[in-house]
Amino acid sequence: MRAYPEASSRPRRIGSRNAAFEILGLGGFFSALVGREDTVRHKPDPEPIAYGAALLGVDPRRCVYVGDSPFDVQAGRAAHAATIAVSWGSFSRERLEAEHPDAICDTFDELADVILASFPSLWRGRKEVKMELLERMRRHSQNIPDALAVKTSDGEFATYRAHWERLEAIAAFLRTANIAAHEPVVVYGHTSPLMTECFHACMKSGHPYVPLDCHTVPSDRVANIVDQIREPDRACGRGFSRRRDPGPCHSSRGA
Repeated sequence: MRAYPEASSRPRRIGSRNAAFEILGLGGFFSALVGREDTVRHKPDPEPIAYGAALLGVDPRRCVYVGDSPFDVQAGRAAHAATIAVSWGSFSRERLEAEHPDAICDTFDELADVILASFPSLWRGRKEVKMELLERMRRHSQNIPDALAVKTSDGEFATYRAHWERLEAIAAFLRTANIAAHEPVVVYGHTSPLMTECFHACMKSGHPYVPLDCHTVPSDRVANIVDQIREPDRACGRGFSRRRDPGPCHSSRGA
């Protein structure tokens, strides 16, 4: 559970938020979403966590709250939830340690191990959800090819046919590149259909992906994150061509 601040009006916030989670293949993993518009007070106040726990019908004391900032840890502690800080955000490990979370994780694998050790029932159908999403997109690219698949707040868009063709091309590139099986791929760019195409291409080629926004994540943090996730290959959402031929997209070790 995580609070996701939004900027537009309430009806559009809810619709775009739910749509984004479905597009990214995350809809099947969340039973409740809490956004800025849902509560009066925000982090580090515990109200968003208490509200989310109420939606789930559980006591906050039985929740684990994961965040990448001191304010996340403060909010989780105030809600009497267990807290896990992750060190690949914009705050240093030392700053997070100063808040005394219940655990600090430096990698995605470590975070998964900590959570699944506490809640083994959470490990459910992850591969099935991913494949169902991709199969649905494939069918849409054939049955409603000119329908809108992705539209960003900047007005960029992609039809299902264009979206599927581009993600297939990127996935083919990832499969033939010198990238180890199941190695993470950093997708570095800004909001655009191409970012989503890179996400889905990673899913199709069997690679976890790490999305980084080039407008909000400084270059030194990118280098730090890359180091922490075992020097993954990097697919840059800004530099990848819109053509089916993914020639300009290159893989490079490190940042």
